[in-house]
Amino acid sequence: MNLRKQHAIFALILCLVSVSSNSSAVTIDMEGIAPTANISNETNSTNNFFGFNVFVASGHYIDSAWPGAGTIRAGNGTDYLGIDSILDVTITHANGDPFNILSFDATDVFIDGGFIPNLVFEVSGVLNGGGTVSQNFTTDADTSFETF
Repeated sequence: MNLRKQHAIFALILCLVSVSSNSSAVTIDMEGIAPTANISNETNSTNNFFGFNVFVASGHYIDSAWPGAGTIRAGNGTDYLGIDSILDVTITHANGDPFNILSFDATDVFIDGGFIPNLVFEVSGVLNGGGTVSQNFTTDADTSFETF
C-alpha cells in the first residue's frame, strides 16, 4: 500500500487486514513503537506489527500521551503514525504471503499550525496474479480519524 501527499503530515492509525491463506483478520495498530509520552523519528524504517512489516520513508510514531502533540492527536487515545512531506508507507506481510486490506483509519493533514480538510490520497496495491490496483480516498472536514 502506498500513500502519497507533498508537504504535509498525514496520520494513519490502523489497518484491518486479512491474510488470504487462512482468512483470519488482524488489526495493525501503531501501539508500542513511540517512546512513552513522546515521539519517534522514522527515516526509511520498518517496524513489525502482528506479522506485517510497515515501512515508513519519513514520519513519526506518536504516543497519544505526548504533550507536544497539542490538539494533533487521535481522538480515541491511540498511538498513531504521522507521515511527513512526500510520503510513502508500504505494508507487506512478513512472510511474503498475499493479503487483503479490509479497512484503514486516516485523518486530515496538519500544515503550518492548522488542519487542511478534504485531503485526497491514493492507496495502491499489487495484485496476487500480477498487475496493480489504485483507489483515491478523500477525508472529510472533521479532524477525527475516519474509517475507509
